[in-house]
Amino acid sequence: MAAFDDRLRLLLAGPGQSSALLVRSFLYGLRAGLAELPPDDQGVEEAAALVTAIGDLLDGHPPITPALAAPAPAPVVPVADVQPPDALLNALAELRDAVLRDTGEPAAAGPHDDAAQVWTTLHLATLRLPRADAETVRDQAAEIAGRNGAVLTTPAPEDTVAGLTSERLVPGLRIADQVVAPGLSVSPAGRPHPLLRPAGSDVATAPLHALAGQVLTLAERDPWLRHCLQVLEFLGLCELAKPAERRKFGDHLVRRQHAAAGAEPYTAEWLDALVRLHEAVCSAVHLPPAPDDSWWGERRTACHQALAAAARATPDGSVKFPPARYKGVGDLTRQDIAIQLPQRSGQVLACVKAWSRIGGAESQGRVIYAG
Repeated sequence: MAAFDDRLRLLLAGPGQSSALLVRSFLYGLRAGLAELPPDDQGVEEAAALVTAIGDLLDGHPPITPALAAPAPAPVVPVADVQPPDALLNALAELRDAVLRDTGEPAAAGPHDDAAQVWTTLHLATLRLPRADAETVRDQAAEIAGRNGAVLTTPAPEDTVAGLTSERLVPGLRIADQVVAPGLSVSPAGRPHPLLRPAGSDVATAPLHALAGQVLTLAERDPWLRHCLQVLEFLGLCELAKPAERRKFGDHLVRRQHAAAGAEPYTAEWLDALVRLHEAVCSAVHLPPAPDDSWWGERRTACHQALAAAARATPDGSVKFPPARYKGVGDLTRQDIAIQLPQRSGQVLACVKAWSRIGGAESQGRVIYAG
C-alpha cells in the first residue's frame, strides 16, 4: 500500500499534467461518493477511514476549477401561436439582459425571439435581485407590456406550485385574449410536485420540502440556474439547463426528499436525511449566488433556519453555519468553491452544506465564497 500511495503522490505532484488532473479528479469524486454513504451501510467505517486517507493524499492539491461555458437554452414553455409587437419583444429582452448584467451573470444574454421565454426569464432573473430592485424591474416590465397592448394575468392553477406563502413569481401575459406566457405562482394551495412525497409531521422543516418542489420546477424554466451538489460535481458548478445534468440532480434531490419525508422525526436518521436534503436544495444556485435579501436568498435563509430547528429538536444532533467572512470559516467546511468577485472578496456568498454532528459523527460543510 505504501508503494501505491507513493505513486499517487508522484502523479499528483505533476502540476498541469493530464495524469495529475485525472488522478486528482478521480480522488475528489471517490471521496465525495464515499462521504455520501448512509450511516447504516455495512462498510461505512472502512469508507470513513478511506475518506481520511484520500484527504491526506489530496492535501495541498485543491479541486480543479473548470471554465464556465454559456448555459444551454431552457426548455420552451408551450403557449399559443401569438406574434407580439417587435417593440414589446425588444424592450423586454433589453430589460432582461440589463438585469442579468446587474446580477453579475457571466452569460448575460438569453433568447430574444421567443416572447414566452423573454417574459419568463426576465421575471425569473428578478428573483436574484434585492427585493426593492426586483419590484422596480417588475413595474418597468408591466409598463412596457401595457404600452404595447399586453395584459398581465394571474397564473392558472396548473401553473401554481406548492409553497408556504402566496406569490406571483411570473405574471401571465396575454395579447388580444391569447396567452403569450402562462406565468408561474407559488401558493399553499398550489399543486405539490408529482415526484415528491408529502412532508413529515414536523412543520418547522416545511421550508426544505417546499423549496425542493420549487427547485425542481424552476430548474426547467431558468436557463441560468446551476448546481454544485458535491456527489455529482466536485469541481465547481454545473448548468441545470442541460437535460442530463438536470435529470441527475433531480434524481438525487427526489431521493433525499423521500428519505427525509419517510424518516421518524427527531431521530438521528431523520436529521441526517434533512442535512442531505438541505445540501441538495441549497446547492441549486446562480453564478454568482443571489444575495440574502433576494427571493432566492430568503429561501436559502429559511432552509438554514429549518435545519437548525430540526437539529435543536433532535437528541445528540447539531448543525452550524459559517460566518459571513471566509477567513472565519476555519474547519467548519471543506472543498469550498471560490469564484472571482473582487467587489465582495473574502465574503461567504452561500452555504451549500451545513456542518453537522449527529450521534457523535461529524460531517463538514461547504460554501461558495468570493476569492
